[in-house]
Amino acid sequence: PCNLRPAELTLEEIAEKYLPGTPVAVGKQTGRVTGCSRGRVGVEFDDGTQVGLVPQNIRILSEEEAIKGSFPVGSEVVIHEKGTVADCARGRIGLIMSDGTKRGVVPEQLQKLDDEGLDTAFPVGTKVLLVDGNVPATVTGTARGRVGIELGDGTKKGVIPSEILREDSQKGLLRDFPIGTTVQVASLRGEVASHSRGRVGVELEDGTVMGVLPCNLRPAEMTLEEIAERFPPGTPIVVGTQTGKVTACSRGCRCWGGSCKGC
Repeated sequence: PCNLRPAELTLEEIAEKYLPGTPVAVGKQTGRVTGCSRGRVGVEFDDGTQVGLVPQNIRILSEEEAIKGSFPVGSEVVIHEKGTVADCARGRIGLIMSDGTKRGVVPEQLQKLDDEGLDTAFPVGTKVLLVDGNVPATVTGTARGRVGIELGDGTKKGVIPSEILREDSQKGLLRDFPIGTTVQVASLRGEVASHSRGRVGVELEDGTVMGVLPCNLRPAEMTLEEIAERFPPGTPIVVGTQTGKVTACSRGCRCWGGSCKGC
């Protein structure tokens, strides 16, 4: 037995086991599968963070676990539905919903679908990549909150903005997330290892490597050791318009000009 290990899943087995929408857990974080590509599983966590992981780092949740994780008791929620305005009367707006039902709501409950911002973000002719599979495509137009794209084989489809990335975003990655930078993905800490097709490759402290969208990254918070190393006693500093010198570091604070103020 000590010389045995479970066989690695084939690409077909991964795609069959991790269907889009499957509830999963990675450590203490929960989310759902967005797709599979090149032996990796795309996962969108409940906080919106999107990552690409190898199957060994993912645990499939039961439906009850997924619901409890995403919607704990006491959570405030919003129900999203699309509809068309039919009339206005007595301070309320009459809607015909996508399933044909009718309902009246107050204006504060509505958000108008606006394509103006999409036209600016994705002008016609813009080269983009589908997040799921890194498939190249060209923008053909925008309508009703969706972006129309044409794939290399001539296939046309409409996608939501979060499903695509501009190809020119690669230049921004090199500037904002140089290799070796320490970053955080949600509560996970790691180091930038590579850039590819609009994603940042991050190696976590446990050795896991994931591909992350730039919008889901932020600079890592400094550890106490890093703070002490960066701010040794005597370092001249500026806080607003005041100047001073570091006296010591403790509990993550950066004291200056005197004793610790409890920061």
